[in-house]
Amino acid sequence: MEEPVVGPVVEVLAPRGRWQAEGVVEVLSLRREEAARPFGRHRTDRGTWVQLALPRGQQLEDGDLIWQGEGRAIAVRVEMPPVVEIGFPNGWADGPEARRAVELAWALGNQHLPMRVDERGRFRVPVYSPSSLLAWLARRGFTEVVAREVAGEQDDPLPNPQAHQGRD
Repeated sequence: MEEPVVGPVVEVLAPRGRWQAEGVVEVLSLRREEAARPFGRHRTDRGTWVQLALPRGQQLEDGDLIWQGEGRAIAVRVEMPPVVEIGFPNGWADGPEARRAVELAWALGNQHLPMRVDERGRFRVPVYSPSSLLAWLARRGFTEVVAREVAGEQDDPLPNPQAHQGRD
């Protein structure tokens, strides 16, 4: 039996909250980096293949409706990568913690790990393997930091699959 295929999908029909489901809603789950470059063939949660061919520069957002017809609809679910949040128990505005924060930023950057510093002064590092990053921090002597895995946010950078994470 031939598997169902939809596409090529070349535009978003409606953004999240601006569409009403007609019939069955299939979910196309994409990693954030796949949604940022929506091209290629992907499978929905119900087994339908979707051929994405959106114009260069267009991104898919969580909840976008990308196809509707035949009593069903296909909506996008964007999966955010896990993030390791790293901070110092007493902050790092001044004193020896400020120097360690600069050393930490340099060490993470030297491993080609993208990061952002949030409004609380915590480093947010998106990675595919949080346990590898936590082990790497311990091996590099950053024992005074508090690190934990948290959910990714829209403002976090994309993970770098070429990062040296976990390797010294």
